[in-house]
Amino acid sequence: MNILSNIKHLFTTNEEKSGITDMLSLALKLITKNNDDDAFEVEDDDAKMNIVLITDENYLIPTCVTLSSLLKTQPADTHIFVICDDLEGKLSHKFSEIDNPKKIEITTIQSSNKYSELKTTHPYISKAALQKFSIPELICKSKALYMDVDIVVKGSLSELYSSNIDNLYAAVCEDLICKYEEKDNLRIGNPLYFNSGVMLLNLKKMRKEKITDKLIKCFKKDKRCKYMDQDSFNRVFGKKVKYADIVYNYFPMYGKYIGKYKELYANQEPIVIHYAGEKPWKKADIALADLWLNLYKEL
Repeated sequence: MNILSNIKHLFTTNEEKSGITDMLSLALKLITKNNDDDAFEVEDDDAKMNIVLITDENYLIPTCVTLSSLLKTQPADTHIFVICDDLEGKLSHKFSEIDNPKKIEITTIQSSNKYSELKTTHPYISKAALQKFSIPELICKSKALYMDVDIVVKGSLSELYSSNIDNLYAAVCEDLICKYEEKDNLRIGNPLYFNSGVMLLNLKKMRKEKITDKLIKCFKKDKRCKYMDQDSFNRVFGKKVKYADIVYNYFPMYGKYIGKYKELYANQEPIVIHYAGEKPWKKADIALADLWLNLYKEL
């Protein structure tokens, strides 16, 4: 007698037996492990666009601004996950207070930072950034678009999200400052170097190949880790990434390099503004700060 039969005999009517069978069958699907998938792999809803943010108490307001921009620009069939790094529930409830006319689904995930004991390698990047390593474990989906919370989204992300990454770890954007000014690709021995602030992640492949463990091991081994998590993602992902157009991860500082970098041109219309470096909530006169400040005033 299997597990379903063992429990079904406790119920008397056919309706009760049928109902409990359906519920138990679903539960078993969620916990059954086989050779191909992790124990918590669930049936994915390909119709939805999954977006992941990570925040802590220091980035609560910037997260609200990023979230507001997403709610204004993305379709109703979007599911936004906010991983809260040691963020009290009384603070994370603020996300539900943001205007959400399309009723986009928002799920908050409370997660204590298991990386808190690791070294801090950048003065301005929170250790919460290391939670990116755990996204495959925390988000039970086949694919998700991760975004930093110093970002404003101006347009649809659907084209980026539809990128075919079946045999890759991610779709990413080059970090032109790291490439041309810092030469970080040469430092780690890669032909190119991407920014980890916007990544379309193949979570299923990452789980299957235990990429979380490899990222942690790489981070611990690397004595420099110049940009916290970013070096580790570049080293571990290597060439198994697809490079998307720079409009999906556009730094305001790029403006002064138009004509110098071949990837930039004067009439470029960014879709994702990423305030890497100087932040508009600290310095209101930086390029494109008005976009962030206007969203902030609407909160």
